[in-house]
Amino acid sequence: MQRRGYDTTGSALDIGSTEPSRRCTAVLGSMTHALQAQRALSGASLHSEVIKISSSKSGQGCTYGVTYACMQDTHVRAVLSRAGIAVRRYTGG
Repeated sequence: MQRRGYDTTGSALDIGSTEPSRRCTAVLGSMTHALQAQRALSGASLHSEVIKISSSKSGQGCTYGVTYACMQDTHVRAVLSRAGIAVRRYTGG
């Protein structure tokens, strides 16, 4: 379902979906790296959440990542790359 807005002439504009967006994840490793990634993304006005990744999914011990809207994937990858944050892998999308 699309939300509608109106321009200055009163014409209707689609301004975005009200349906939840798909979530992607950048798998990082430690909680410290996930928090660094979240700060870098926040500095670029990109919303993200730190999550713990199940050891059965990661194949390793305690692993953390950040989840974000998949429609921001290109921007997220660029921000994390510029910040020098090593991402183990990206999932979703």
